[in-house]
Formats: sequence, C-alpha cells, structure tokens
Amino acid sequence: MAALSDAARDSSQTPMAALPETPLATFDVEADGSPLPPTVAEALKRDGAVVLRLADGDGALAAYLDDVERRYRDWFARPEGAKERDVARAAAASYYAADRREWVHAASPDVAAVPGVGAGTKALFKLCRSLALRVLRCCAPGLEAVKRRDTSVLDAFSYRPCEADEPQSMGRHTDPGLFTVAAATHPGLEVAAGGGTFRPADARAYGRTAFVVLAGDALEDRSRGAFAATVHRVAPHRGRDRRLAFIFELRRDDEDRDFME
Repeated sequence: MAALSDAARDSSQTPMAALPETPLATFDVEADGSPLPPTVAEALKRDGAVVLRLADGDGALAAYLDDVERRYRDWFARPEGAKERDVARAAAASYYAADRREWVHAASPDVAAVPGVGAGTKALFKLCRSLALRVLRCCAPGLEAVKRRDTSVLDAFSYRPCEADEPQSMGRHTDPGLFTVAAATHPGLEVAAGGGTFRPADARAYGRTAFVVLAGDALEDRSRGAFAATVHRVAPHRGRDRRLAFIFELRRDDEDRDFME
C-alpha cells in the first residue's frame, strides 16, 4: 500500500462503532504474511468468527481503505445503465441489483477492472486473500497442500436503508467457501456459533483496519466437521446513508459455488 493517491491521504475516516457487549476474539497481526497464533484456530472453532486487526503504524492502510470506500460510494451512486456498462467492460466482474441491495461480484484470477474502482478492488482482493490464506495455514494446513484452482471472489455490497417493517437486510445463511473475510461501513453483520444466538460482528467496531473472518461450508466439509460453517445474517440497516460491505470468499475449486439468493 506504499503508493497512495492524494485523495486517499486526505480522506476522512468513519467514526468507530461501539464495541459489542460480547466481543469476538481479536488478534493484532502484522501485514507481512507471518504465521498466525494457534489461538486463532481455537477461537474460530469456538465462536465461528474472529477479528484480525492489521498493524498500520503510519495510517497508510486506513487511508487506502477510506479511498476504496469513497470510490465505491461514488460508483454505486451512478445511474443503473452506467453501472451495467462499466461492469460489462470487465470480463471477471458481474453486477446485480435486488430489492434491498446491489453489488459487484469480482472473480479471480482476473480481478475486476471496473472504471473508477478496479484498482481498489484488485488491491483489496489481494489483501483479503492473503488474510484468508494465513487463517487457512493456521486452521487447516493440510488443505493448503491440496492443489486446487483458486476461484475466490470479492463482493462489494451497497445496502439501502430498510423500511420499518423490513426484518433484515439479508437472511441467515452460510457461505460456500473455506473462509469469508468481511468488513463494512455500518453495523449489521451478526454471527451465530453453532447456529445458536446471534451476536454483532461489526469489523469497524474493532478498528479501521480490522476484518472479521468466518468459516464456510467447504471448510466444514473438508475438516470433517472440526470447523462448523458460520451461520450469519445482516440486520436491518436503518441509517440514512447506504451500508457498504466488502465480502471476500476464499475458494479453492469449482465445488465452492457462488452464494446467490
């Protein structure tokens, strides 16, 4: 993240959210790809989710993330036809619109070159993929040794505010891949270890460079149940601004299908 635009350095940071009453296990880690402590695997197995907070001594990473976020807000504000034409120019990207949200789906290995957000998507994809691979080496190193085609994806979601009678922004589900790495501008993500009680999993509450990691269906299957896929949902977004979320899924072959409602 050494090369930052002036816009990135000048971008304002969104205030931190309040830490939940039952916080997730949080680990401060370097951004150098070093091994994670074994306690990450223990916490993920127990709680279904952990928080990885990347060191950012000079604030460059936070500034970069702010810039990516700003560019995506501007992009989602474009007219529908313009967004569809933008994505059509990137072979590895798709654009979807639903009742509560719209999103860009960027697949590897040719990460989206969508005008205005392509460079940020590519860098964020690499950052999240690196984090997910580090968790994989910590939790299930035997799976890393199996040579599979990497079909990982990064989705950028824009959630509109829900009406008072709308119960949620996205219903309960699990993700198909090995691991999910998530961050968002507003609270909403909730996780339930073992399918039990839901609790907040808002990465922003833990710091500007924090990411929440969840276990997926492929990990549950390939670990023979040692790690259960994390049941999660998105609570109704009531704020005036749109909720922007970035969801990366580590997938190692075509068995890990896209999750689409």
